[in-house]
Amino acid sequence: MTKKTGKVDTEPKNNVINLTERLKKSGKTTSTKINELKEVHVTEPKIIDITDRRKEKIAAERRFVTRTVLAQFVGVFVVLPKIRTVSGTVPGLQPVALHDVSESGLSFDLPFETGAFDIGESVTMRIYLSHDTYFSYGVKVANVRPVPEKGVMRHGTVLTKDDESYRTLFYFMKFLENVSSVAKKDNGDRLIGRVD
Repeated sequence: MTKKTGKVDTEPKNNVINLTERLKKSGKTTSTKINELKEVHVTEPKIIDITDRRKEKIAAERRFVTRTVLAQFVGVFVVLPKIRTVSGTVPGLQPVALHDVSESGLSFDLPFETGAFDIGESVTMRIYLSHDTYFSYGVKVANVRPVPEKGVMRHGTVLTKDDESYRTLFYFMKFLENVSSVAKKDNGDRLIGRVD
């Protein structure tokens, strides 16, 4: 119902605001005002490339799987040249916890009570594929630092590339890296029987 006529208004109202009249009053055209608004409020969208971040994350995951496989599937040890025993001094093996693995080197942790290698010292390491099958390779200690919260000395090493086992180790790590892209975790699948 309108006030002027007292009749019910049956035509729909137009809810669109007419800016043309307002702009005429201010002395600007519609296109000028639109351009001003674009300049003030519109900025170029920023494109973020996540490819590098994704590659870093995949590489970190692969190194983690490689480290896990080396630590759980196979044993990693350092060869200690002399250990005092009741029968005298003999060479011995010290298990190590791998911290990181890469193509150029690896880092491992030794318990505080075992001691630490010196920077620059050449160390022989062994990777056991089974309880009595292993291959050894040489590393050179590049840095040593204590990690008190874990009770270990962390050793950063570089692989000795002139070592005859370097190629074996290199391809073994490449194998583990490739396996890590398809490896799955067993969540308790049951073993049904045995093959004798």
